[in-house]
Amino acid sequence: MLKNITHDDRVYISPEGLRADPNSMLKLGSSILGFDLFKIFIRKNKKTFTFNLTLDELINWAKKNNRTQEIEEKIHLISVKRKSLHELSFESPSLMGVLNVTPDSFSDGGKYFSEKDAVKHGEFLIGEGVSILDIGGQSTRPGSEPVTYVEEKNRIIKVVESLAKKSLVSVDTNKSKIMNDVIQVGAKIINDISSLTNDKDSIDRICSTSCGVILMHSQGTPKDMQNNPNYDDVILDIFDYLESRIKICAKYGIDRTRLIVDPGIGFGKNDKHLKRIMKNISLFHSLGCPLLVGSSRKSFIGRWGKMEKENDRLGGSISSALWCLSQGVQVLRVHDVKETLQALNVWMRIAEIES
Repeated sequence: MLKNITHDDRVYISPEGLRADPNSMLKLGSSILGFDLFKIFIRKNKKTFTFNLTLDELINWAKKNNRTQEIEEKIHLISVKRKSLHELSFESPSLMGVLNVTPDSFSDGGKYFSEKDAVKHGEFLIGEGVSILDIGGQSTRPGSEPVTYVEEKNRIIKVVESLAKKSLVSVDTNKSKIMNDVIQVGAKIINDISSLTNDKDSIDRICSTSCGVILMHSQGTPKDMQNNPNYDDVILDIFDYLESRIKICAKYGIDRTRLIVDPGIGFGKNDKHLKRIMKNISLFHSLGCPLLVGSSRKSFIGRWGKMEKENDRLGGSISSALWCLSQGVQVLRVHDVKETLQALNVWMRIAEIES
């Protein structure tokens, strides 16, 4: 297969066999994990071919096919250290706690809809050990409708202002005016499910600040995203999309070091898509940004774990989180902070390299 690759064919590389081993030839970003193999994905005429190569084999192939610079850049993006973002270090995994100030979010809608309850729960999550609070005033569950700018602002602005004094705050929004408002009262990260595409003014609002941005992939809108989602190859299509958004951000002066990428678990993906994404989640490290995954309590965990109610999905959520940790994911977006942090700490203790 390697002999038949042309310059029109896209080549993707992923760290394979990640493990905490001091003898590994290559290291993943700022992680304790290393690797000696690459999984190669070739997109050729809308078909995907995969195989594994060692570093030497990959470099030799690149030289023979005049793709050395391209491959070396991809290797660099996998292994380069991730710089801290507003004092958030990526040398060890972090938890982002979910705080939905909405009446209709899929898991906790209505529980923290009042300002008092939202602030109280945010303080509770801080006490449990979150590194980031992700505050949202508009539900993005499947089938949900957007709310107006005024409604979204009224729901979250005072909550953000209060909690930003106590924690690193991210705001889950796709409206440029909301972005501007929350940054002014202390938010340091914008988490946009549309990767700054929903609102034509979003990227202009962000580029003149020092705010971090989470670029997430979604297909369609929350209202229709689960209506027969379709891809040529879900992981490569998502990769191409996120790569294109990173390049657009760079044109506007938003450096890669300000970005976190999120493949968008549950946002326009069916179970077959989700399995392929999770199985190959390490591919997204070659985008050169910290990687965030939000699978906590999602409906696929209910289906795969045979638990219909969202609050019964803790075991499956932790299982998903531990898989992500084994693949080098730097940020986990979760509802159950205390339990997930306990699992993370034990996993880290086992995985850490012995002195």
